[in-house]
Amino acid sequence: MSEIKKFIIRCRAIILHEGKLLLVRHPHDTSFAALPGGHLEWGEGVKECISREIIEELGVKPAL
Repeated sequence: MSEIKKFIIRCRAIILHEGKLLLVRHPHDTSFAALPGGHLEWGEGVKECISREIIEELGVKPAL
């Protein structure tokens, strides 16, 4: 029997404001920070994913 392979595609946003880069703390391990973003849902486009993740993580709707 053949093994089914899964791919996880992640999208991250680079948000710059006044020369500063926005990073967010990881929700389960606050010892590091990362660019806001997450995994692409089935049938979702990259812009939709980034928008959804920014809304989830930052509580604001981005202008893409």
